[in-house]
Amino acid sequence: MTPRLGLDRVVIVGAQEPSVHMIPADLQGWEVWGMNGYHDQPWMPPATRWWQTHRMQEVLKYGNAQRHLEFLRSFKGLLYMQEAHPEFPASRPYPLDAVCRLTPRARKNLTSTAAQMLALAVKEGFRRIALYGIEAASEEEYVLQREGIAYWLGAAETLGVQIDIPPGCMLQCGRLYGYESAFHPLEEAWRSRIAQLDEEQRRLRARLLEIEGVRREYRDAVRPMIASF
Repeated sequence: MTPRLGLDRVVIVGAQEPSVHMIPADLQGWEVWGMNGYHDQPWMPPATRWWQTHRMQEVLKYGNAQRHLEFLRSFKGLLYMQEAHPEFPASRPYPLDAVCRLTPRARKNLTSTAAQMLALAVKEGFRRIALYGIEAASEEEYVLQREGIAYWLGAAETLGVQIDIPPGCMLQCGRLYGYESAFHPLEEAWRSRIAQLDEEQRRLRARLLEIEGVRREYRDAVRPMIASF
């Protein structure tokens, strides 16, 4: 299938560090696909398509739920949801059945929004796919979602699609088993970040104790005044 807008390159944008901060400034000639509630983030470029395939009760739990709903109402591109909603004029059902016919294991590997996006890019015949902010590094994502993302990346590469993944992205941090060191390429950076967070935690705890001490002093000073009335 010929990609919509006549373009054969697509950028898929998530929200995870560090690669979310590596999005190129010039995306002329690319489709840009965004997801979920990240439209109001400073790093999110203007999107041609948007994914919101969560159930509405989950969407309403977003911290920016009202802004997100307004965005969905006014979005001018293609908006993929589980089903079309009259409230959101751009909405249409994600083509789940058509995507699931692509491969025998397609359905089992639609494990995340990013996987859904990759599968549709494969279906529509894009020749180049770039990913930013897609890391699949948290515990839930690594266990439950990473396999599906890897599956569709593999399917795309098998079809000759060029895959662009920025340096340092967790999607390409693997090692050649048995031949290369087990040392994780990002371990040093992680340890440094953990040390920073530990120091920040100690500083905040000290500040909290300081505030509690001042609070106690005021409380002790106010108590006799209240008793005198």
